[in-house]
Formats: sequence, structure tokens, C-alpha cells
Amino acid sequence: MKKILFLVPVALLAGCASTAGSQGDSARYGTAPSEHDLYELMTQYRDTLPATRYVSYRDKGYQESVKKISYTDAQGQPKYGWEYDFEVAAYDAVDQDPIGWSARRAIFLNGRPIRMEDGAGNPIPLRPQAAPTQAIVPTPTPATIRPGR
Repeated sequence: MKKILFLVPVALLAGCASTAGSQGDSARYGTAPSEHDLYELMTQYRDTLPATRYVSYRDKGYQESVKKISYTDAQGQPKYGWEYDFEVAAYDAVDQDPIGWSARRAIFLNGRPIRMEDGAGNPIPLRPQAAPTQAIVPTPTPATIRPGR
């Protein structure tokens, strides 16, 4: 029994065990996002910006930045998930220091981002801006040109 009382706090400190919640929490809030999920979100968010912009992110660490949340959707229905609070700064040159940091909040359900907001609660699109499509016109090659008869 003494070993168990010693091992649990050690496992929590080492990050081997999680205090993220019980089975009931998992059923209600879904699975918390992993650090890989957060990295994927940052990549997806970066891809929404113009290609000439550089982006920096910062947060207070996983334990302080990822929390359970309940919120109301657009139809007024209560929803549950995980919130990730972070700050972002975009700038135009690699050697430039970030001028201003802007607060962002992402809401996850089962490890997937379902919503992202700025500091005022306005939604931010997560899909990258689509590049304009150009019609492809095939050009004749010597193999496709038939000699006239």
C-alpha cells in the first residue's frame, strides 16, 4: 500500500498519469487533445495566413492551457469539449521580433478542433485559403499529333 501511495504522485509528476478526468468526463467532454493535436492545429492555422507571413505561438504549458469547457453553440444548445488558450503573433520578416500578441482559443472534441476564436470570441476559419484554380489546357505533343492524310 505504501508503494502505491508513493507511485501515484511520482507518476503524476513524471507525466505518466493524467488528472484530465474520469470516465464520465470522457463521455461528456470527449478525449482531451494531445500535444500532437495542438501542433496540427497550429499548422492548420498557419496555413490560413498569407504565404508571406511568419507566425509565432506561445502558451502557458499544456496543464494550464488545456481545460474542460462548456459553451453554447449557434443554436443555443449546450456543448462540451476542451479549450486550448494560446497567443499568436504574425510578422513579415524572419529576423523581426513579434510586435503584438493576440489571444486565441480553440475548442476540441475528441482531439479534433471544432472551433477557433479570437480574444473577443469572433470565429476564425480553420481551413486554408484555397488557391485560385486555373483551367488546364492540354497542349499537343508529337505523340498525339497525327499526320494528315
